[in-house]
Amino acid sequence: MGSDMLFIHFHDCVNRLTLGLLDPHSRQPAFKQNAARVGKIDQAEAARLDFERRAF
Repeated sequence: MGSDMLFIHFHDCVNRLTLGLLDPHSRQPAFKQNAARVGKIDQAEAARLDFERRAF
C-alpha cells in the first residue's frame, strides 16, 4: 500500500464510513472512495469519543 492509502478490514459497520455514492452505469457502491484523517490519539480520549459517538 502506498502512503496515501488506508485499508479497512470489512466488518458489518464499515459501510457507515464510506460514501453513499453509486456508479452511474453499474449502480455499484463507491466503497473505494472516501476521505480519511489518520493521526495519533490518546487511548483514553479514543475510548471517550467512541462511547460518545455511538448512535447505533
